Amino acid sequence: MRIADTPKERVYFLVARYFQFWAHIAFRRWHPRVIAITGSTGKTTMLHLLEIQLGPKAHFSHNANSIYGVSFDILGMHGISGSRSQWLRQAAKAPFRALRFTHSERLYIVEVDGARPRGASMLAEWLRPDITAWISVEQSHAEFFDAQVENGEFATHLDAIVHEFMSLPRNTQRAVIYDGMRGAMNRAIKAEKESLPSRLIGVDVSTYLHEFKISLDGTEFVTTNGTYTFSCLMPREIATQLAMTEEVMKLLKLPIKYDMTQLTLPPGRSTVLRGIQDTTLIDGTYNAQLGSMLSSLNMFSELDVRPRWIVLGDIIELGDSEAAQHVSLGHHLAHMSFDRIILVGRRLKAHTLPLLKDLPIPVAMCANAHEVLEYLQAEIQGKETIFFKGSQHLEWVVENMLADPADVSRLPRQTPADRARRKKLGYS
Repeated sequence: MRIADTPKERVYFLVARYFQFWAHIAFRRWHPRVIAITGSTGKTTMLHLLEIQLGPKAHFSHNANSIYGVSFDILGMHGISGSRSQWLRQAAKAPFRALRFTHSERLYIVEVDGARPRGASMLAEWLRPDITAWISVEQSHAEFFDAQVENGEFATHLDAIVHEFMSLPRNTQRAVIYDGMRGAMNRAIKAEKESLPSRLIGVDVSTYLHEFKISLDGTEFVTTNGTYTFSCLMPREIATQLAMTEEVMKLLKLPIKYDMTQLTLPPGRSTVLRGIQDTTLIDGTYNAQLGSMLSSLNMFSELDVRPRWIVLGDIIELGDSEAAQHVSLGHHLAHMSFDRIILVGRRLKAHTLPLLKDLPIPVAMCANAHEVLEYLQAEIQGKETIFFKGSQHLEWVVENMLADPADVSRLPRQTPADRARRKKLGYS
């Protein structure tokens, strides 16, 4: 497979190789036992679950899941979110860090993204993990695989994405843990079973999860082996990561902790916030693929709160599957129990809105985040619980509806560069 097809991609991978070269020197000196977490969604949550379990025994690749991010993480350097001068400074610093810096932990828990061709495979071939946990596979970021489908390399986008994720099982040395309830995963694992590690562990949540309880105060999972308690909102589907976490801990021969109340997820993952006029805001604006959006909406529908409003932005980077995935979202929404739906974005307008026209609840269509904010400020009566998910700068809407402006620190995309980008678009 070619690594890059366009000049932009060639530059991307050329610079990536530079940082990887220096990071590899530090990695060889460190020589940790690597546990890789991959999938279309759910990676960061499992990283945090394992952090509660392992604590100081391991180093965790927070905010790093690409060839760039992991290289910087191994070198003990911060990622780059700003100017060209930052890149030059990091490029000059990398050789010195390679020769002088080494992490001390014996375990490396690393998140691996497969959002673009060669994104996962470059890391898999380099790190060669001892254990891989493959959580999910969806047609998220499918537009990055358009060329592979168009040139006939793969029949569908899903085939291309599965192939990219399979690079981790192919390069895993000891055990692969995967969702045994997902057909695409099972077929891929079965097709290459003879060349994969002898330990292939497919988790089955249908028999593992016995009871699920959720409120604004927290979440409880009653499983075959014990009861997990969280002080934050967690969707039912997190049972998959809990089961995988248990399998990792068994392989490491370490005990399981069931008290997860210390877990604090990064911003934008269903964070509960106080809003204006005594509303409750649930901020899920960090990202949105179809699977994570449906999981979050199912979670919200199980909360015993009323009135229950949702604000959804477009799902982006879907390529040729854009229409189908937004239609699928519409079919699901039509059978869910909400009191009001507010949509924003051209994709939702074209493909999702028509499927909601017969619902017996108000459905509003907004062109942008400004219109969403104006609509909410005009319509809320007080006491509403409002869930936000998707693109279209919805974090800016949440920011402007906070009862306590200091809570802006709990929202995603709050770096100076992020705020500058929003300001250029008129969101200040």
